[in-house]
Amino acid sequence: MMKAMILVAGTGSRFGTSMPKCLLEVQNGERIMDAQLKALRSFVPIEDIVAVVGYKKEKIIDTYPDLTFVYNEEFATANNCKSLLKGLKRFRECDVLVLNGDVWLGPEVIRRVVQSTHSAIAVTTKRVADEEVKYRIDNKGYISELSKSVVGGLGEAIGVHKIRSNHVPALIQKLEDCHYSDIYEAGIEKLLNEISFRPVDVTDLPCIEIEFPSDLEQAADLEIRPDLRVLGDAL
Repeated sequence: MMKAMILVAGTGSRFGTSMPKCLLEVQNGERIMDAQLKALRSFVPIEDIVAVVGYKKEKIIDTYPDLTFVYNEEFATANNCKSLLKGLKRFRECDVLVLNGDVWLGPEVIRRVVQSTHSAIAVTTKRVADEEVKYRIDNKGYISELSKSVVGGLGEAIGVHKIRSNHVPALIQKLEDCHYSDIYEAGIEKLLNEISFRPVDVTDLPCIEIEFPSDLEQAADLEIRPDLRVLGDAL
């Protein structure tokens, strides 16, 4: 069984808008979260998709009334580690796809992550800046480091993860131990000595995490193709 979670509790302060960043329009009126839901629904039924909300939650709930919602009342004082923690407590017995709410992507990104037999992290090998979450791998090909402070990172972890069901309880414990200022990758990094996470390379696919206004401009130029295969083909 597969569930999906989209983390959309943040304020998106870099954009200076009065709406959650996931509702920003990217191409032809299509919002970031529109594209995510379109991609996810090739693999996960709508009733199994949860959005963790906080800032301006009513706007998201009104826009997507068919979703299930978890409210992070600490969105203004805690980083997204606490959003993931609240969401994962709903999913203790199933595999979970986790998406940052600011990732512009198509269904092929989701397909590659879903098809991993391990817990997995979607990555690119493009040049990265200081603000982006970077990664390194060990000699067996597993993720060995994951944070914004990685030195000599191989690229960016774009904010799409698969957590196998047997790994969810351990990640919940690590997230509970995280400081309120931590991003949730800090919880994952604490697990890397215990659990193997596979990098899933999506460099060749149209996807980008929209952290700055310039990223929004880049996303508008990406061609996201529909997935014509049905749900059963992917599972």
